[in-house]
Amino acid sequence: MRARGQKVTVRLIMGAHWLPERKSRNILITIPGTELPDEYVVFGGHSDSWDIAPGAMDDGGGIVSSWEAMRLLHELELKPKRTIMGVFWVNEEDGARGG
Repeated sequence: MRARGQKVTVRLIMGAHWLPERKSRNILITIPGTELPDEYVVFGGHSDSWDIAPGAMDDGGGIVSSWEAMRLLHELELKPKRTIMGVFWVNEEDGARGG
């Protein structure tokens, strides 16, 4: 539009604000290791947009793919050497209080 000489106007209306702190919890799914149970393979994603945030997806896709990976490992009855842990983090933006 600017290249065509048109004036560009942007108006932002933002409603972000701090709310009082609330307790939040992460979700853990584990498949115990058979040979090295104290060693971990960890993966996951955060769920902000799927619990209280208005985002279209945010990183909920990490949770979906983690859930599916754990479901397939269970369905195929695979027995990993190390403990596998899928973690669904919440409130990771708020310092060490969340993820």
